[in-house]
Amino acid sequence: YIDLSANVPLNFWDLTLNAHVGYQDVKHNSNASYTDWKIGLTKDLGKGFALAVAYVDTNAKESAYTSANRGRYLGKAAAWASLTKTF
Repeated sequence: YIDLSANVPLNFWDLTLNAHVGYQDVKHNSNASYTDWKIGLTKDLGKGFALAVAYVDTNAKESAYTSANRGRYLGKAAAWASLTKTF
């Protein structure tokens, strides 16, 4: 797995831009190899709290990443949010 990630502090509102791109090379099964990416923002809320939002996606082939037991494609795009606390 090759990973290129960056967290870039922005000059306003204590925001950090989060960016990621990765490539998974599946040996002997090129149909299962894929690229994934993420773009997001993190906000420092102070006192150890941070709020993050991101969009993640992949170009994984549906035929290679569909769950056999439920028939669901596991490579769909998604947006998510998190609230974390550092101790």
